[in-house]
Amino acid sequence: MHMRKGRRNLLGTGTMAAALTAGLVVMAPAAHAATGSARISAAQAGSFGFASATWTWSGPGRLTNIDLHVSDDECNSNPVYVKFRVTRTNGATWTTGTGRYDYNGCSGNGTVHPDLSLSDDFNIRNVALVLCNERTGVDQCYTGPNSGNNPLA
Repeated sequence: MHMRKGRRNLLGTGTMAAALTAGLVVMAPAAHAATGSARISAAQAGSFGFASATWTWSGPGRLTNIDLHVSDDECNSNPVYVKFRVTRTNGATWTTGTGRYDYNGCSGNGTVHPDLSLSDDFNIRNVALVLCNERTGVDQCYTGPNSGNNPLA
């Protein structure tokens, strides 16, 4: 009888119940994060630049902690920029509206755009980088290869 009363008191205290709950959460496997990356080389992009990105797949339709590097390798006074092309698990695609630029021309080491995020209301299968050279009239753009598939989608 004494042990039951002691056990009830131990589990009944708010501090111990919270500690047990927290212990279970900490011990659970981390199934909600995976890393991804994509790259488009100068050879794939008409030699005017290159871009690369790393990120965390943080859900079926979400990328976080995106670190994007874009570099302009052509000395033509036209900046380069990158967008993401998103492929959903149903096969539909869309491209982000915001371009991330490097205005350094052929000097410097490019521009890093850290800590970006991207989300979709649908599951994202993979993404690709779209590297563009800003031109008068129509911009010249190349799409790199797809990243690996989102393991959480």
